[in-house]
Amino acid sequence: MTTSSRTRSVGAETIAAGRLLQAAAIAAFAASLVNVLVYFVVPALFDFSLEIPLMGPDSEIEHLPVYMVIFATVAGSIGAVLVFAVFNRFTARPVKIFRVIALGFLLLSFGPPLSLPVATSIQLTLASMHVITAAIATYMLTTWAQETS
Repeated sequence: MTTSSRTRSVGAETIAAGRLLQAAAIAAFAASLVNVLVYFVVPALFDFSLEIPLMGPDSEIEHLPVYMVIFATVAGSIGAVLVFAVFNRFTARPVKIFRVIALGFLLLSFGPPLSLPVATSIQLTLASMHVITAAIATYMLTTWAQETS
């Protein structure tokens, strides 16, 4: 009798492939929730408005809609799970490799918000949302998706 397992056991890392999608959904929801809180609370606490050039650096400064924060957070989470799924499939140590790559992507993601021609408070708020998304997605994918013994 043969059994089909959708998990991958690699040394100490056993990733449950079926849990990756669940982990991604939870990560996207949790990161979106926290980012929406940041979106409303930080500007209110420090008395500024999240206004950025929505159509590129040379465009008119407009208020950042909350749906764009949610969309970017969900897109980042989906991208993270796709990258992690590839590492899970083709590498011996997917968790370790993914954490290093995720840190690299996080550092690269600071470029756009920190180069915007807006106040430092806005740049740091946007960058903090990147950190939140990366931290939650990385934790959920590399910890929660691992199969428990």
